[in-house]
Order: sequence, then C-alpha cells, then structure tokens
Amino acid sequence: GRAGQGRTSPCENRCPLGNPIQKMERAVAEGDPSLALYLLRACNPFPGVTGRVCPHFCQSKCNRGEFDSCVNTRALERAAHDLAPRGSAQFRRRPATGKRVAVIGGGPAGLTSAYFLALLGHDVTVYEASPVLGGVPRYGVPDFRLPRDVVDREVGWILETGVRARVNTMVGRDVSFAELRS
Repeated sequence: GRAGQGRTSPCENRCPLGNPIQKMERAVAEGDPSLALYLLRACNPFPGVTGRVCPHFCQSKCNRGEFDSCVNTRALERAAHDLAPRGSAQFRRRPATGKRVAVIGGGPAGLTSAYFLALLGHDVTVYEASPVLGGVPRYGVPDFRLPRDVVDREVGWILETGVRARVNTMVGRDVSFAELRS
C-alpha cells in the first residue's frame, strides 16, 4: 500500500476540499496520473477547474517552502486532470436507495452535492435557472484562464453518475418549492 506519514500535513490541513495532497503528489511523481485523479475526484468532482483557478491555500503552508520553494500543488492537480486517460477516475454508484433529491443551482456547490448524492444511490435532479450548468466557472472565469471544454468535461462526468438536470428552470417561477418538496 501507499502509506503516508500518518498525520495530516499542513498543506492538506489548509485545503478546503480535504484533498489527499500527499498521496496525489506521490501518484504524479510515480507517473500514475490516473491514480492521482482518482484520489482527487474522491473529494472533488472538479479537479480540472480547481487545478486552474484554485487560490491554492495549501501552497502557503507547504513544508518544502522552508527549504527552497513550495510544491506547486495546483499544477500537479491540473496535470492529473489533463494527463489521465478519459474514464480512468470514474466511481460506481451504490445501489439505488429509492430516495429523491432536488438540488437548486447548477454551480460548483450544487453539482458537487448532486455528484456525491448520486454516488450514494439517490435519484438526483439539479434545477438551474441558466441555460447551461457550471455557474461561476462557466460564466465568471475568462476562457483563457479556464477553457470551457474543461468545465464541460467535468460537468459531463457528474451527469454520467445519473444526475439529471433541468436548465432554464427557476425555482419559484417555473417550478414551485412546494412541487419540489412533494
């Protein structure tokens, strides 16, 4: 197995997503971007996005910074996303629970919730007022900083888990909150 140091490193402690940074870095160093992507997607369905636009709090707490310079964790996350073969980090759904969940908003938070709920076996529908899923990564980050195909690919991976989406659907206008609750 891949034993770590047995404690949470300062970089992992600063990551808001709880990414297994040590394990991911080791997988990249050993030439296994598929494993690195698998480890990242276990916590975050958007490693291609965060590998480009994350504020990388982890790097400011990198132990390596005391010796020369911090490890560029964000670049390693991006490399794992870009270099791993398509479909190498897909998770299987658990058996259906029979429970239905409505998620309001198709941005990163809503889609992340939908992704993990679907993997747990729930029937999930995302309601998004805009015509396309993705939220701020799609509409608020310039294409030169975050190419649209990266957002498309990661939203597609989420939809492949069985998540359904109703775009151009504003809760309170096109569908009532009471309808969602029923």
